[in-house]
Amino acid sequence: MINNSLQDVFSELETSLIRIEILVFFSKNPYAMDIGRKFAQWIRRPESSVITELDYLARKGIVDKMGEGENAIYSLVSDLDIVQAIDEFAKTLAKRRTT
Repeated sequence: MINNSLQDVFSELETSLIRIEILVFFSKNPYAMDIGRKFAQWIRRPESSVITELDYLARKGIVDKMGEGENAIYSLVSDLDIVQAIDEFAKTLAKRRTT
């Protein structure tokens, strides 16, 4: 049986992985714009978790959110500095995976 502390660590890691996958997705698809359910399908993660992370990224100013509820549309912000930073982050991850 896993203790609560370890379960918390696993939950945090899963959240971080989904957030990373969303950022990598946007680095490859900077003009993507859709509802949370579609993003969940694209990265093959649970819808509720993806929407939670998209909302988090929207609060941080990384993702634009238009509307509310299940019909809210998400897209990457148009700030070039943010777009470039996400692209560099994704490239760094890719390099680490190949070494």
